[in-house]
Amino acid sequence: MVGKELCTGCGACGAVCSEKAVAMRPDREGFLYPELDPARCTGCGACGAVCPVSRRERRGGERSCFGARAQSEELRGMGSSGGLFPLLASRVLAQGGAVFGAALLEDGSVRHICVRRREELPRITRTKYVQSDLSQVWGQLRPRLEEGPVLFCGTPCQTDGVRAFLGEDRAGIVLVDLICYGVPSPGVWERYVRYLERRYRGVFRGFSFRDKRAEYGRACSLRVGERELVWPLSKDLFCRTYFKNVNLRPSCFRCGYAAAERTSDLTLGDFWGVEGVRPGFDDRRGCSVVLCHTRAGTELWEQVRDQTRWFACREEDAANESQPRLRTPTRPSSRRGLWMGLYGRIPFPLWLRLAVR
Repeated sequence: MVGKELCTGCGACGAVCSEKAVAMRPDREGFLYPELDPARCTGCGACGAVCPVSRRERRGGERSCFGARAQSEELRGMGSSGGLFPLLASRVLAQGGAVFGAALLEDGSVRHICVRRREELPRITRTKYVQSDLSQVWGQLRPRLEEGPVLFCGTPCQTDGVRAFLGEDRAGIVLVDLICYGVPSPGVWERYVRYLERRYRGVFRGFSFRDKRAEYGRACSLRVGERELVWPLSKDLFCRTYFKNVNLRPSCFRCGYAAAERTSDLTLGDFWGVEGVRPGFDDRRGCSVVLCHTRAGTELWEQVRDQTRWFACREEDAANESQPRLRTPTRPSSRRGLWMGLYGRIPFPLWLRLAVR
């Protein structure tokens, strides 16, 4: 296994260990890291062999790039940008397949789950600015592949972990990764949920990080008790720590996936800067960029393309100045060490307000 500063926390090392000698445990910043039990370890080396960071692979060659948005307003409303993930997922479900994605559960935690019916799809759509836990899906991947097509969507490091875990035996799965800014601490998010419950005196029922009732989804909405509250994304305390790079995982600042080259089949993300690439296409309700890396990814995209409004573009159009995460990792805040050092040592509401100043 790689050093802590490079570990993405995907969990493939623990999933592949037949002796259950590797467990994912939160550190003091609230991020999951592998912890080895020497008493159980047989020294087989499987954990190190599966680690996607230590065996980093890249695909060369040409990629097909597109800008797109779903024609269905229902599907666009499900997604945080152009509604492409709900559209792709709906296609796989219609074929009797399964879709894995990140869900915000009733207790506020963010975990990957498997959905088999279209009515369940809203559980795994929309952006969650929290690193999700994959622990519940590792044992489901191969059984679902035996039953039909599978779509897995996650951050680039998560999809690469799934690719490494399945190895050569992954025919039938399409890996979709996201253009990722970085993953915030699940521990900080959990404390924020409890803070919201105390502040608004109710039980947490749900949260939207990018409510599409606002232009470009620039609002957050909270359901607590019987109430719903909405405020600008720029005013949300947790999201401000995220965009100030205070609570991101250390490996995000060295991310090897912040490039157009990926190990996935498809890459999706917001098409920031689309107005400079395709004037008049942007209707201010979200547009997606689609990068097809493999034949499997291209085939799935072509199955849904007629249900979108789309245009072809160049790779440099997708990786424009407004979308730097296709070129370089997010840079660390000079204040991160200070504020994450204080996390857990001073009252959380005070920590939040000081960290976003």
